[in-house]
Amino acid sequence: MDPQDIHLILGLKPSKTFMLDDYVWIHTRSGHYTVKSGYRVATEETIGCQEVLEPSLTKLKSQVWKLKSPRKIKHFIWQAISGCIASCSRLADRHCGTDRTCPRCGAYEESINHVLFECPPALQVWALSHIPTAPCSSLYSNLDFLFWGATDQGIEFSLVEVFPWLLWYIWKSRNDKVFNNKDILPPDMRDTAYSEAVNWKLAHEMGRAEIEEDETEEPVARATQGDARVCRFDASWKDTDGTTGLGFELKGAPQTVYGIKGPSRQLTPLQAELDGLLWAMETVLLRGYDKVRFETDCSSIPKILDEMEDWPAFATELENFTRLRKSFYVFSITHIARTRNVRADCLSKSARVRGTIFSHVSSQIPEWLAHEANQFDLA
Repeated sequence: MDPQDIHLILGLKPSKTFMLDDYVWIHTRSGHYTVKSGYRVATEETIGCQEVLEPSLTKLKSQVWKLKSPRKIKHFIWQAISGCIASCSRLADRHCGTDRTCPRCGAYEESINHVLFECPPALQVWALSHIPTAPCSSLYSNLDFLFWGATDQGIEFSLVEVFPWLLWYIWKSRNDKVFNNKDILPPDMRDTAYSEAVNWKLAHEMGRAEIEEDETEEPVARATQGDARVCRFDASWKDTDGTTGLGFELKGAPQTVYGIKGPSRQLTPLQAELDGLLWAMETVLLRGYDKVRFETDCSSIPKILDEMEDWPAFATELENFTRLRKSFYVFSITHIARTRNVRADCLSKSARVRGTIFSHVSSQIPEWLAHEANQFDLA
């Protein structure tokens, strides 16, 4: 080593009191170099030169506990942000295994972000949801979008607030596949998540609603059918098809909302009509509408709902109807002529003919339905 380089390495300066070939350590009072002072200087210089590239997770973790969802789901999302979810990649990092590949799609690495956003079943769930998002490779960016970005882009909060349940059931379906070899279809994941979100919301607000009912007895009495929006629904069923078609039209909102869905075929046409009503009720509740008049061209539906004890074959559907009915401030269901229900009839038939399992709710008619648009001028 060249003696001239010593002062560059140790940060020494020539002493004014010593001989010119002596050096002192300027970072201690005595001028003598110590390992402790050298470590301190090296650490400070390293920290000063480092550029923080990773985002702070404090804000994301804090936002988790503000979500309106069950505590177990909040804790799950907090664990995902903290990297504590037992994906194959995380298990390998902790020396609990060596296989990092995704057990569902065979991707090279099953990260937490891959499980919740990038794996094909998860991608399909997000595509079928009411949240228009294109998941990216960053878990934190995806959660940032769900926490704040979606509403900043003008998406209704009532549509976004269901995302904790979507994350939860994507994870549960992954575990069902890994541990039970059970495949759960993305539409079923999505439907379960939305149904559980509505159930939790109803249960969470039931106590408050009962208290407010006594305090607001007069306003309730003043609420009339004229305050309500109109939702016309219909179902299309054929025993030779694998799917049913459901459709509804919600009028009276700032914009007319169209719903179109293609679930697996039910056992009977009447069951399909009931499922169409339940889906319409659940969807309008998620969008924040609790004063709705439902109309159908199926004359049997109002009769069934008036005499539920006489229809044990539909016990499950009627139980769900009773549960959803409690959350409406104003509710009625009436029979109308088929000629007044052209739009919902068109939507349901188009959904059935398509022959795929899907769901679409928007103020815009799907592009693939454009050829039927002229039917919407008939009613």
